[in-house]
Amino acid sequence: MSSFIEKVGVGEGEMEIYVSMPEGAGPLPGIVVGQHAGGVDASIRGMADRLAEAGYCAVAPDLYHRLTPEDFSPRSLKDAEMVEDVAATVAFLKGQETVDGEALGITGFCMGGRVVYLMAAAIPDFKAAVAYYGGNTMVALGEGGVSPFERTGEIGCPLMFHFGGEDR
Repeated sequence: MSSFIEKVGVGEGEMEIYVSMPEGAGPLPGIVVGQHAGGVDASIRGMADRLAEAGYCAVAPDLYHRLTPEDFSPRSLKDAEMVEDVAATVAFLKGQETVDGEALGITGFCMGGRVVYLMAAAIPDFKAAVAYYGGNTMVALGEGGVSPFERTGEIGCPLMFHFGGEDR
């Protein structure tokens, strides 16, 4: 397994993505890992690494790349920009020789669970979406947008949500 930081073009700038690739020539399935409020921290990098150890090409985009210290908050994110960011991440995965571009999934935790719901509706490349305790799916982020829940009819892949009754 190899893990590294890559930069991809998005909008008029660049975004860092954490990439964790398994051994093997492929083609292998790819998974986007949606960050939680802590960003692409040790927990999210660890999950990407675990997925790579299981044989998936895992990539975690830094959805905070547009925020400044003054406006840094998950509530400062905008749905349209996050869709653009994840679409750039999908393009990166599809551009890798070892990735099967027809076998892409997305997973995410907490805030990332909301990202999963939104991306299952917004990006048709995903064949599966798995969210863990995602909240705020009824809330639109950014002006003039609609909530992920309001986009439910656009979801084109199986979507599984996990909520832990005793999760701390």
